[in-house]
Amino acid sequence: MLSPVCRAGAILGLLLVCLVIGVPMAWILSRTKAPGNNWLDALTTTASLLATWLTARKVLESWWWWIVIDGLTAVLFWQQQLPLTALLFLAYTALAARGYVTWRRSMAAA
Repeated sequence: MLSPVCRAGAILGLLLVCLVIGVPMAWILSRTKAPGNNWLDALTTTASLLATWLTARKVLESWWWWIVIDGLTAVLFWQQQLPLTALLFLAYTALAARGYVTWRRSMAAA
C-alpha cells in the first residue's frame, strides 16, 4: 500500500497530466470557435479518461475524481442551458459518492 505522501505525489502527477493534455485540447477547441466553456470541457474530458484508468486499477480515490468531474460537468451543461443533462450529471455525482462509500466499506471488510 502506498503511503499518503506517495499517493499525494501520484495525484499531483495525474493533475499535471490533465493539464499537459487538457490545456492544448482547450486551446484547439477555442481556436475552432466552438461554443461553450472549452477549457472546462477539455479538462473534464481529460480528467475523465484518467479517472476511468484509476477506476479500472481499483484505486479508491478514483471515486473522488468522479465526484469532482461529474459535478463540474453538471455545471458545464447547466451553462450550456441543458438542465436535464445537468441533472443527470448530478445523479452521476451522487452515484460516485455511493461508489466511494461502498468501495471503502468493502476494502475495510477485506
